[in-house]
Amino acid sequence: MRRGLRIGRVLGIPIEIDVTWFVIFGLVTVAVAGLVMAEAGPASPQVIGWLLGGFAALVFFASLLGHELAHAYVAQRLGVEISSVRLFIFGGVARMDREPRSSGEEWRIAAAGPACSFALAAFFAAVTVWTRLLTGQPLLSAMTRWLAQMNLALAVFNLLPGLPLDGGRLLRAGLWRATGNLVSATRVAALGGKVMGYALVVWGLALVFRHQVWGLVLILVGLFLVSLAASGYRRVGLQHTLQGVPVSQIMSAEVPAVAAAVTVEQLVRDYLPKEARTTYLVVRGDDVVGRVSLSDVRRLEREHWPYTPVGDIAAPLADDEFVAPAADSWEAALEMAGGDHPHLFVVEEGRVLGVVRRRDLVRLLRTKGQHV
Repeated sequence: MRRGLRIGRVLGIPIEIDVTWFVIFGLVTVAVAGLVMAEAGPASPQVIGWLLGGFAALVFFASLLGHELAHAYVAQRLGVEISSVRLFIFGGVARMDREPRSSGEEWRIAAAGPACSFALAAFFAAVTVWTRLLTGQPLLSAMTRWLAQMNLALAVFNLLPGLPLDGGRLLRAGLWRATGNLVSATRVAALGGKVMGYALVVWGLALVFRHQVWGLVLILVGLFLVSLAASGYRRVGLQHTLQGVPVSQIMSAEVPAVAAAVTVEQLVRDYLPKEARTTYLVVRGDDVVGRVSLSDVRRLEREHWPYTPVGDIAAPLADDEFVAPAADSWEAALEMAGGDHPHLFVVEEGRVLGVVRRRDLVRLLRTKGQHV
């Protein structure tokens, strides 16, 4: 998925919002403002309705974040790393670096989100009663009543039996426990997600034909569900195929390397035209100095190329550019995706044994009949 806008960290987890978040934020603000003004009557200033609408939208998305963080907290307690939490137009996704190890783990992680939303719905319902009966604040009670209803709807909607919804993950956990096959369980749950997604698209189109703007939201939500259901099934299939295959079995022993003493002009003249690579390992004897890429070369003025050794412009290698030969190919795939690296260097006890590239992973997948 494309990167979202990073807004901070909670529990050490990066929090991102997708561009579609702003669409639903505006729609929620308008909806709550209309609800509040209808409660207040025409005599109240409209600015109050807009302020409460914007505040309710922020609280609602804080509720969505709480839902996803509930998943993330339970996952972390079970040893599953969460790379980020992303808020979308229809909710959010806690992105896990791996699938749960058992159906029990899957069930506990999936159930945490709806449990949080039900608790928030009860909280806002109690606040609604308090503001209405004890303080006599109809505007605030209208807003909190809407928040209670939306959190309840969020919990119920997420319990529908289709990936990527929590109900789909609960369904997958049950099928996984019954059959012992994660891939087939995921296939069934993903199919449920696609069916619900297409149903939402049809419903949204019907609303659009009736000139109701919320139909557009349903169409977008449906398309997201279909896309995420398909990608969730594909991810499990890839993990199932790549796990257990050590990197040493698919790596290339031919490491794209250049001596640190080679000048930049020699690199451009003698290496780049012959090699379809943009990054080279820079070595001095048996020691790795760093790496050099075309972008490093372009930052150096042309007249300095004949006199500048490659070692002087080499950038140090980051920790996520290395992988152990015993690591399985799924770990390598996650490292490449997380760091946006086209390849990883296979290192053992300080020695570079080879390099594993994305095309090596693709070749393995095709050999095993997995579509990519």
